Amino acid sequence: MPKISVIVPVYNVAPYLERCLNSLIGQTLKDIEIICVDDKSTDNSLEILREYEKKDKRVKVFALEKNGGVAIARNTGIDAATGEFIGFVDPDDYVDLDFYEKLYTCAIKTNSTIVKGNGCRIDVNTGRKYIPNDNFQIMHNIGYWHALFVTAIYKRNFLIKHNLRFPSDLCISEDALFLTRVTLQKPSIYCIDDVFYYYMFGRPDHLDSDKLSHKKAVSNSAAHKLLWDAVRNANLSSADMDIWLENHIFMRMRYMLKKKYESKDDHKIAFETLVAIAKESGAYHLIDMMFGSGLANAIKTNNFPLFLARLYADIKWWFLFGILPIIKVRRLNNKPRTYVSLFGIIPLLEIKRGKRFYLFNVIPLLKIKG
Repeated sequence: MPKISVIVPVYNVAPYLERCLNSLIGQTLKDIEIICVDDKSTDNSLEILREYEKKDKRVKVFALEKNGGVAIARNTGIDAATGEFIGFVDPDDYVDLDFYEKLYTCAIKTNSTIVKGNGCRIDVNTGRKYIPNDNFQIMHNIGYWHALFVTAIYKRNFLIKHNLRFPSDLCISEDALFLTRVTLQKPSIYCIDDVFYYYMFGRPDHLDSDKLSHKKAVSNSAAHKLLWDAVRNANLSSADMDIWLENHIFMRMRYMLKKKYESKDDHKIAFETLVAIAKESGAYHLIDMMFGSGLANAIKTNNFPLFLARLYADIKWWFLFGILPIIKVRRLNNKPRTYVSLFGIIPLLEIKRGKRFYLFNVIPLLKIKG
């Protein structure tokens, strides 16, 4: 029995696949199996997998007969896994070469059901890196763990015992539902900070892209209803209920509501899902804290037009002596414009697309070319 089974769901990721697989076959922990599940790719991803399968006997390739989505691919990997622990890596991501050795060593030493490393988010367009640094909170209460389930290894028997799988009827947010169901079991967890999983984001065709198709929007709303069902049926204390609501539902909904939707109706459905969960949970104190007074008022009154207006307005005040509000800066995120006004009333400046400046929002003042 290998120490760890690493599951890699694959679909049309040929440009990134070798980097991912090289980080896995090069692991300092040699006693692993690498289960690659090709979800009926239409590029040469499967050919690349077959080449690695020939080169390294630890690589096991499963080719699905039809495209079923990432949840089915991961579940196929779970069913095929024989390792003591299970890990997950997305095919456009990669890990440190000692990632699994450090996680496994810690798991044995601490007798933990789950051991979590650190995550590093990398914007593929800018190269900018972001490290959440939330492991300390997660060690205090596992409910704070709301993202990057791939940064951990899980005892296979734990997943089997609690029938923890990815919901195959969702095309988005299936990972969020999986992680929420895992954390609600409150397994023992240990976190280490000095080893990294590198999560690449920003690709237009990425599952977590800025735009949501109608299919993804429907799946997203369905996922949050299931998330709420899981949380409210978990017999949590009031303090834990707040932690799971904030981190697993409201935080994610706030993030998803800022995305671009295929239609206004899809956006409205997402908003109404939030309104319903807020009402059923009665957690308006969390809504006030997380969304701010303007958005919170729109949620409480189920006012979608007001919500949109507030959502796309980024308002900042400049204070004279840190006390007197003098200048108000209002940036519309859905339109490339910024408005600057005196006391929030007298128009001073309008900036369009960061290139054209209008005095009093009317008189052309400056144009920047290039």
